[in-house]
Amino acid sequence: MPAFFTLDDFGTGFASLTRLKQFPVGHLKVDQSFVRNLEQDSDDAAIVAAVVGLGRSMGVKVTAEGVETEGQAQRLSAMDCDYAQGYRYAKPMAGSRVPWLLQNWSADAALKEAKILRLA
Repeated sequence: MPAFFTLDDFGTGFASLTRLKQFPVGHLKVDQSFVRNLEQDSDDAAIVAAVVGLGRSMGVKVTAEGVETEGQAQRLSAMDCDYAQGYRYAKPMAGSRVPWLLQNWSADAALKEAKILRLA
């Protein structure tokens, strides 16, 4: 069966390990509560690394939520996290502003950021 589901806020609430077996999951999103203190809290860093490793082992993509600092982005890159999202990249905005963001996004900045996150 093809993977259809993304488990958002993985590691909290209903997004548990049990769901990985119940549904065709293709993507995990690590909850921002673990990413927030990634640089200061070794337990949070271990949890994020474990989820990234789990994703790799299962052939599932992993996104880290709540990335706000260069340090967080670098740590996630070192862990081989697939994707990152958060205020470091863009703040929430109305859908009508997305075309403006895409038109004004610096290709050089995006390429540099992609290399940091190993997305290039």
